[in-house]
Amino acid sequence: MLPKPLLVIVLYFTTFSELIGGAFLLLGLLRKWTYRTLALVLLVVSFGHGLESPIWDLQHVFFRAALLVPLFLLPFDWDPHSLDHRLKKQNHQ
Repeated sequence: MLPKPLLVIVLYFTTFSELIGGAFLLLGLLRKWTYRTLALVLLVVSFGHGLESPIWDLQHVFFRAALLVPLFLLPFDWDPHSLDHRLKKQNHQ
């Protein structure tokens, strides 16, 4: 239904966003931008799977959202071991 070049671009975007975003979340680096990027990936994946099958079948998206939403709701200063927190602490000294 969609042009093949667009599918290839989306394939690379979602693959590398999840790979790099996962690494950034593990390190605690650029968390606000990483959460936003991963939320965009969820929207793209939801749209893509909605074209393939009915949108109410969210088995491909639910587990990603269940892991991302609680992280997004936690305060950013909650984790003192993240790189964001350490970099912020060094800049204020």
